[in-house]
Amino acid sequence: MLKTELICAIRDNVKVGMVFDNPGRGSSEIVSVSNERIVYKRGNSKLYLKIQDFIDVYEKFAGKRCTTNDIKAFNPRVFCSRDNGHGCHCTFIFTILDYLKLLKNGICGSGKVGDSFYIEILP
Repeated sequence: MLKTELICAIRDNVKVGMVFDNPGRGSSEIVSVSNERIVYKRGNSKLYLKIQDFIDVYEKFAGKRCTTNDIKAFNPRVFCSRDNGHGCHCTFIFTILDYLKLLKNGICGSGKVGDSFYIEILP
């Protein structure tokens, strides 16, 4: 899928007010969607994910298996809490990719130490 197709898929299918269950616990409610970012609410916090960061993950891992740890290592400033990012962006991306039917076998793993959540993005 090309960058423009992915942006269109997100804009056409991910709508304000939609609530996605997080694979670990809790949920994410879509607050806004634009060509630049997705804003979602997790608990009482609003989180901002740039569409470009979403696309970077998609392009890097398309056709491959990747874990939440792989994404954190790939771009820690966005996806790793230790580097002022947000770890929940990882499972949020997994959830949106799954919703868009861009995963081979859905979201796998238990999200526990030694069994991270993982996905395989369709090429």
